[in-house]
Amino acid sequence: MDDALAFSSLVLALSGHLVQEIHTRVARQGFEDLRPAHGFAFVRISRGTPPRPIWPRAPGGD
Repeated sequence: MDDALAFSSLVLALSGHLVQEIHTRVARQGFEDLRPAHGFAFVRISRGTPPRPIWPRAPGGD
């Protein structure tokens, strides 16, 4: 069990480092206003799945 926990901690740390490195490079290209969370939207868009709002629509707000 300790090996599994150590491995999952390592994967989590590496993924955080990867996200930060991508964010740094994107900012260096002139997109300082993008945040790492925007990456999730870009992944969904690239798969052909438009992002959906996480909040309900207001009644009559079509």
